[in-house]
Amino acid sequence: MVTIRLATLTTAQSDYNAYLEMTLVDIVRSNYLTSLDGIMTKYRNTAYKPLILFRKFSYLYFEEGNTDSARVIAEMMESQYPDHELTKSAKMMFGVISLKKETEETSIIPKEYKLYQNYPNPFNPETVIRYQLPVKSKVTLGIYDILGREVVKLVDEEQEAGSHKVKFNSCRLASGVFIYRIITPDFTLSKKMILIK
Repeated sequence: MVTIRLATLTTAQSDYNAYLEMTLVDIVRSNYLTSLDGIMTKYRNTAYKPLILFRKFSYLYFEEGNTDSARVIAEMMESQYPDHELTKSAKMMFGVISLKKETEETSIIPKEYKLYQNYPNPFNPETVIRYQLPVKSKVTLGIYDILGREVVKLVDEEQEAGSHKVKFNSCRLASGVFIYRIITPDFTLSKKMILIK
């Protein structure tokens, strides 16, 4: 009986800690997706996992406009928590909103250059890099090690204005931190990605 009580207390404490960390992450919003992944890894059996997944889904869908990654999270929720209210909410959002949103994305030219955070991140072995171009541009997109040496060139061509994405397979690389950089005549930006094998 004592053992059961201790286990219950441990579970309750774990859930409480997960909720506190999740609340702090929501307030700070720095490295949001990576922080949510870290909480799920740290508290694998927390009762708040559906909520964490839903927050990832919402962030990807509404703040980053990354419908592909949001759909992956929604499918994960469907397989793990098919009867949960948050799963139903995610499915409803795709049913009601996604067709309109995807139509708008294909018909509206972006107003600015943008390079999104790769997803998933950390990753193994594949991740997707998304970016947008407001005008037709010569685009170079490469992966670099932390010493600045190019290890892979993903894109080196002129591309039309609009949203673009490219899949990166890291099967020939060792674990570590890498930089991906987009270069156009009017825009250059770099972001970090983490490969864990």
